[in-house]
Amino acid sequence: MNRRIFFTLYLILFTGSFSAGMVIPLLSGYAHGMGADNFSIGLVFGITSISMILCHPLVGRFSDMNGRKPFIALGLFISILTSAGLVLSTTVASLILVRFAQGIGASMVGPVSEAYAGESLSRGREGFVMGSLNTALWAGFGAGPVIGGLIKDMMGIHAAFLARGVLCLISILICLCFLPSDTQKKKSAGKSRQSEKFHKLIFDRELMRVFIFRTSQYMCVGVFWAFCPLIGEMRFQMSGLAIGGVITTGVVAGIFLLPLFGIIADKTDKSRLIALGGAVIAIGMVQFSFIKSAWELYSVSILIGIGGGIIIPSVMATTVRLGSEHSAMGSVVSFMAAADNIGLTLGPMLCGALLEITDDEAAFGGISLLMVSATIFIHYFRATENKLPDVS
Repeated sequence: MNRRIFFTLYLILFTGSFSAGMVIPLLSGYAHGMGADNFSIGLVFGITSISMILCHPLVGRFSDMNGRKPFIALGLFISILTSAGLVLSTTVASLILVRFAQGIGASMVGPVSEAYAGESLSRGREGFVMGSLNTALWAGFGAGPVIGGLIKDMMGIHAAFLARGVLCLISILICLCFLPSDTQKKKSAGKSRQSEKFHKLIFDRELMRVFIFRTSQYMCVGVFWAFCPLIGEMRFQMSGLAIGGVITTGVVAGIFLLPLFGIIADKTDKSRLIALGGAVIAIGMVQFSFIKSAWELYSVSILIGIGGGIIIPSVMATTVRLGSEHSAMGSVVSFMAAADNIGLTLGPMLCGALLEITDDEAAFGGISLLMVSATIFIHYFRATENKLPDVS
């Protein structure tokens, strides 16, 4: 991949994920202060994913036809507006509306940036390059909660939301100034076959298997991100900085594994690696079901981070390969991103509903059971992956 493109996309993804990560540990308490119950808190997290799910097919498809750069820039602009919206929100309903719009912007940045990268890299290095690029997302999400929590403790929660808007402004300037335009190239490729290509995607068995697994994985991530801050604040009286540190610890644990397991993914059975990472996350969710101290939140976060660090390079390598095979990189990447957001939607909402009628052990334990089932599922059907040609 061209180094200019790689580092530009890296900076866009980092600043975008950093700004998003700043508000993650703040939303539960923010919504709770407005009178939100457990289900409403889950909805505040999940509604962003709902809007992303609705937008992903259109954004992926149109970016395949018209180029990636305009969508990335527009998504970052929407993110600036929603940062102001978070400051102005005074009710749970208005907060949910802003979060919905936030998802629209996010659907145009991350997946489209990854699709841009997927079309620019050399074949046979998908795992390493995409794993390395994803360290930008993880590093941003890792540093964001700590800084967001620190700003909240020092200057108030609104200052953290405004800082997010400034970072989105920096990101859009990076996009406009340094990312080469691919609009003309996309238009010259034609649009007549895009509908046919898109329809074929939903019948690809390998893509559907990974889709199901990723949905389950991000149900676990969504539950932890939504309820870890609330448990830390309400049960263990943790500060915003400490809660941000919990999330950051897990993210950092996974960052260092991404390039390593990218190299391994390019040389071995990707389905086995995906199943291994799923097993690690399942163990973490079981521990989350019986959490007894603030320090145990750190160990759960680390397990979830390690599992993700093992999984993501293999999933992204598979995604890029399928995007190339279908000549629809944007649609395939967006389809996979939709799986992430379906999980982030269903996880907090389902868990929030369960918490209204049962206890922590049953609610979180049910989510861990889904992760175990998905891990068994992807491992059982690894035969198709083993038949793929060796590209190492």
